[in-house]
Amino acid sequence: MIFLQGICLLVIAFLPVLTHTMVSCDQKSWATQSEVAGYSIVLSPSKGHIPLGRIHNWIIEVRDKDDIPVYPISFLIDGGMPAHGHGLPSNPTGSRYLGDGKYLIEGLAFSMYGGWDLAFLLRSEAIRDRAAIRVEFYPC
Repeated sequence: MIFLQGICLLVIAFLPVLTHTMVSCDQKSWATQSEVAGYSIVLSPSKGHIPLGRIHNWIIEVRDKDDIPVYPISFLIDGGMPAHGHGLPSNPTGSRYLGDGKYLIEGLAFSMYGGWDLAFLLRSEAIRDRAAIRVEFYPC
């Protein structure tokens, strides 16, 4: 009986932490700024959710400090899951311009829930820049 009371107290004590972590399942976009030009970068799954273990597409929006869409620009994308010491299970590419500073990222996949770091090398005639975004997602 004392053992069960102890378990219940542990669950109650960690419930706020577990609840806070699970909120990430509803997140629809992630934002950051590039290191050199200070571009505003917003990344979101094209279908509004992240399908675990399947190749899917993302939209990356790039705007300058004056909120003007950045075009043309190309991307190299890399990433991984630092907590587990492995890279992405796919080779995503920035493929085409969609208009209004938005680009299609094709071929991204996540093999498990948790925190994934994505790194972007942005290139244009005028600049070479970098940006990093941490995508954390969990089952709802």
